[in-house]
Amino acid sequence: MSEALTAHVKQLSAASLDERRTALQALLGSREPAVIPHLFAALDDASELGDQMRQAIIYGVVQAFPAQAAPALLELCERGSLRQREAATYGLGFVADPRANDALWQAVGNPEQRIRQAAVYSLRQTTRALIREATAYCNHHSEAGPAGGVPLWRRSCERLVAAIAAQEAKSSGVSTELVQLVRRMADARTAQRLQAAYCEKLGIDSALGDLLRRAGRANSRWLGRPQPPEVARVEYQFEMINLVAEKDKAFPIRTRPVDMELLRLDEIAVDRGIRWVMPLDELLLFPAAVAPRLVNNGAPDATSSELTLHYQVPRGASLLVGMGSMNITYWEGRSPVATTGAVVFERQRAVPLRETLYDAAGESVAELEFSGYQALDSGWVPTEVRIEIPNAQPRNHHLRFDLRYRVHDGVWSLVEGRTSKLEGGAVELLALASIRNLVVVSKEPTSRPRTQPK
Repeated sequence: MSEALTAHVKQLSAASLDERRTALQALLGSREPAVIPHLFAALDDASELGDQMRQAIIYGVVQAFPAQAAPALLELCERGSLRQREAATYGLGFVADPRANDALWQAVGNPEQRIRQAAVYSLRQTTRALIREATAYCNHHSEAGPAGGVPLWRRSCERLVAAIAAQEAKSSGVSTELVQLVRRMADARTAQRLQAAYCEKLGIDSALGDLLRRAGRANSRWLGRPQPPEVARVEYQFEMINLVAEKDKAFPIRTRPVDMELLRLDEIAVDRGIRWVMPLDELLLFPAAVAPRLVNNGAPDATSSELTLHYQVPRGASLLVGMGSMNITYWEGRSPVATTGAVVFERQRAVPLRETLYDAAGESVAELEFSGYQALDSGWVPTEVRIEIPNAQPRNHHLRFDLRYRVHDGVWSLVEGRTSKLEGGAVELLALASIRNLVVVSKEPTSRPRTQPK
């Protein structure tokens, strides 16, 4: 290593942040792999300046040394100090190498919380990049959409299921880190497997298990982590009107099954037509994390056609509704923090009829109603939804959302959405949303090899 580079290495411990940054840029700009160990040594600096430099160093190595970054980071994860291992774990999230993915899944089970949190963050980088690509495709900003990273995402979903099973075999619960990964990584297939595993543990004679099994099948096309339609893509014109501000927008959207799944990971329910996520999705996504229980243990009642289920709302999950699509929304409302959900299912079809969300004090913060169910594939989808949030954030207005849907060519599609404000007995219409010119493009027929006659 040259004398100039040696001088820059010494500057990595300078008293000035600007001097350290200048030295880092010079070392990275040299493209000399011999500087990597010196850069990694600077990661162990416990000072405030060291903390400020750590991220720049690790990301700089990934960018400047694409060929050497993966093996160097993997070795640092094995032999470095806690600070170095934490930084290296963050860095692995930006390395396109299957070995990096394997190391991150091992780190999810690390005894050090800082390492586990870094691993969760890095594993989510896989889906973040795909979500950006899916968003660009849906908005007609890209013709490609997610492709190359999808197999790695599916593989990570498989690893997620295995990690949960391994952890449940050792203890009675699932770590916060794995719960976070389920919410931000799990595809529809993963949700089905997590449901099945939970119901299997409950036993074949469990009333709760029976309801969850049937609810998972009956609502698989719209609730939880829905199974996307078996089509090539869906195209339509989305229209939204803000009646208060006298504004309107219209733009084309196209989406494929993989886009629908990916955008759900970012709380964009493009399959629902508008901005709409809710805690009830968590029940059929990962029931083990919400502690569901049936009222009266689901005891048969000859006079009742309903079953009531209570569940715990996970931290960070909330009801969010708005008249918009993708990242553009008019009159969006979020419920205050809910801790418990009480959902009433129809006993026969196992579809939800209504739900009330409660805060920690037991006060109702939102009410939802689902009706007009139509058959779709082997399950059901609602055509009428009403959501009421008395103290909708951020304006603390009493908002009501009325949504109408239909089934068209095997796709559950929004017809119209309305946001209204309720005040002093009066109802003021605030915003509208609708889908026009819906086109469902079927999958191309798969060519089969001809068989030779015998």
